[in-house]
Amino acid sequence: MVNSYFYSYDRTKDKVTQSVFTPTQYNWMLNAQKGSTDIYFPNVTSFNSWSGGCCGQSYDAVTSGQLGDYTIKHNL
Repeated sequence: MVNSYFYSYDRTKDKVTQSVFTPTQYNWMLNAQKGSTDIYFPNVTSFNSWSGGCCGQSYDAVTSGQLGDYTIKHNL
């Protein structure tokens, strides 16, 4: 069983929320995968908040396809 979660960042509350998620090719931008867990992000701000990084680190992770133990994919 694959666990798919959607992480989004609420800027007004400065909080990241997680919900169970069913991906399609149109409803996510970035994906972090580790084992049987997939985490999806609608935008770079959510990804930055989750990863604790910013700008350069995010760019490097997306272009290299790796962030620590996670494989990073993007959907354009």
